[in-house]
Amino acid sequence: MNTLSYVLATLAIVGCAVTYGTDTFAAVVWRTSLRHLDERALTHLVGYVHYYGDRRLPIPGGFGMATAVLSVICSALAGRSAAAVAGGVAVVALSVWMVLYLRIAKPVNEAFSTAALAGLTLPDARELQARWDSVINVRVGVQVVALVGLCAQLFLP
Repeated sequence: MNTLSYVLATLAIVGCAVTYGTDTFAAVVWRTSLRHLDERALTHLVGYVHYYGDRRLPIPGGFGMATAVLSVICSALAGRSAAAVAGGVAVVALSVWMVLYLRIAKPVNEAFSTAALAGLTLPDARELQARWDSVINVRVGVQVVALVGLCAQLFLP
């Protein structure tokens, strides 16, 4: 059980790192770059990116969350209580990320995707993007907490 807890925590780090990297790119590069686009280009670019992202990124994200939960269980069963707490902090952080995504980002993603696939331009594209942008730094922050918790799980007893 002890070795399995290490393996699962490592796999959780790999899965969560994909989301962390994606969100960090969005916070550092994407958000500023999108300000240079008109509403039509903004709608279509953001719409197609979210169309594919919302279909493909749940795989590594879900894998990261599932292996994080399993790593906490295995750490607890192996008697590694400090590691289980660190992993538990990571799971809570991932849960916060999921709430932010489902309540704020996903509805925006769907509006952009629907418009882009229909060849439409969203008249409120800038407002929608501002809503999405309003939580990206928090999303990055909770991903950092999750990754630090998962890394700590690897060396705590």
